[in-house]
Amino acid sequence: MALDIQYIMKNPQVSDEELTHLALSEDWRVREAVARHQNTTPDVLGLLAKDENRDVRKAVTDNDNTPVNTLADMAEDENEQVRQAVAETINNPLPLAVLLVTYEREFVRCAAAQNPNTPPDALALLADDEDEGVRVEVAGNPNTPVEALAVLATDENHYVRVYTALNPNAPAEVLNKLATDEDRDVRFAVAENPSNPPDTLSRLAQDEDEYIRSSVAHNSYTPPDVLARLANDKSWVVREEVASNENTPSSVLAIMSNDEDRVVRQDVANNFYTPPDVLIRLASDEDVGVRRGVARNVCTPPETLAQLAQDRKNGWRFRDAQPHATPPETLARFAKNDHVRVCWEVAGNPSTPLETLAVLAADNDRHIRGAVAENPSTPVYRSLARVPRP
Repeated sequence: MALDIQYIMKNPQVSDEELTHLALSEDWRVREAVARHQNTTPDVLGLLAKDENRDVRKAVTDNDNTPVNTLADMAEDENEQVRQAVAETINNPLPLAVLLVTYEREFVRCAAAQNPNTPPDALALLADDEDEGVRVEVAGNPNTPVEALAVLATDENHYVRVYTALNPNAPAEVLNKLATDEDRDVRFAVAENPSNPPDTLSRLAQDEDEYIRSSVAHNSYTPPDVLARLANDKSWVVREEVASNENTPSSVLAIMSNDEDRVVRQDVANNFYTPPDVLIRLASDEDVGVRRGVARNVCTPPETLAQLAQDRKNGWRFRDAQPHATPPETLARFAKNDHVRVCWEVAGNPSTPLETLAVLAADNDRHIRGAVAENPSTPVYRSLARVPRP
């Protein structure tokens, strides 16, 4: 029988006749394999939908060939796990979904509420479910109608309101209402929603909770004028999010580069929208983390990278620099370094000059030669670098 199962599962060319025959097997595992096969006909699936084995019937619910009327019959299956499997199926038509919401066991209704393919009308019914777990799933379902979300926004359970606030399809009026919710978690969820209207974000930017303000500062859809206001926030947790946000105006980043908190300055140094003149100044910052941020920033001028390459304070490392932005003359100088690690990084850098690669291709260290061989800029030296050394 094990051979039959492997044959069914691994062979997409099994014929209808073979599957029909195997559906009568005494081994339930064979029948389960038939129930899952893509070539099994609706008639055979209808037969297996009444199989005595629960796992066989569950397998029928996963098959795209299972007819709607068969699923509807299985929605009344005596086994709860089978009914749950029906609720989770992607082929969930409205009459079936409406039938599922009436089941007494909440986990079946939860499965229907969680399914993104459950029709809006069925989700609207589940929005009034007595079980809070079901309502939570409805609140988070992207297919839940706006009218239902408006009702869920006033739910007594704060988890329901949280998931409503996180729903990407929540309308502006619902998010505006939830932005004034007494529960901190609900307001935080609103601040995280990418569909937030500007006026809602502006209101949350004045929230008394610093983590809610930091969430607004982190939101990539927060307007520049709101970010400019948050740049002066008393909390460094908020300011660091502003410094990292790609929507923060360059003029604001320039001011924040003088922030008293080193973490904020580090985020400014890492922001690709920080002006080059600001990066040049931050390259001399007393904090090594700030200087490393400048070295990683693709907008840092080459001459500044050359300056950073000579940095020996607090463990600045050559590999912190952007590989494509490091000046060729700097790479050539580092190729003469006594440290194998530094030479290895130079050997693998696409910006390393060809004459430097030629020298490194003859290095005694096989790792350095291997790096030259893998360097996309290496021309004729590739084969030389692979030659084993005695």
